[in-house]
Amino acid sequence: MMKLLLFMCMALSLGAIGACSSDNNDKDALSLKKLIGVWELSQFDKGWAEVTTFEPKEVSCSISDDDVIEVKNKTDVDLSPFVNNGTYSYHLDSSNRIIINGIMFEYSIEDEVLHLAKNNFADGECYVFIKNNE
Repeated sequence: MMKLLLFMCMALSLGAIGACSSDNNDKDALSLKKLIGVWELSQFDKGWAEVTTFEPKEVSCSISDDDVIEVKNKTDVDLSPFVNNGTYSYHLDSSNRIIINGIMFEYSIEDEVLHLAKNNFADGECYVFIKNNE
């Protein structure tokens, strides 16, 4: 009887863990679906009121579902750490964090506007992208 009770408790625990994992996978899949596509940088905020604005198609990031971001920067503005010409790896750390080339960013997407913040949104560099639906 005791073994049966222990077995039932373990089965319920594993079911709860599996359910949580499934919810997280669903959130990650939804977040990834929102991220996939071409994004154009509209502004870069270095903090302390240093904001650089960009014209459409000056800086574009193509985010694919195979964990790669391809960046095309037609300006001479250094947008390190990752918005310079090149290909970068990424992965979603959670539904609001993404790691790009080993650097963690917080992100949010609202009305096809992507905000990426190094460190956090309150104090740090912030990139603002607009989705290109062409």
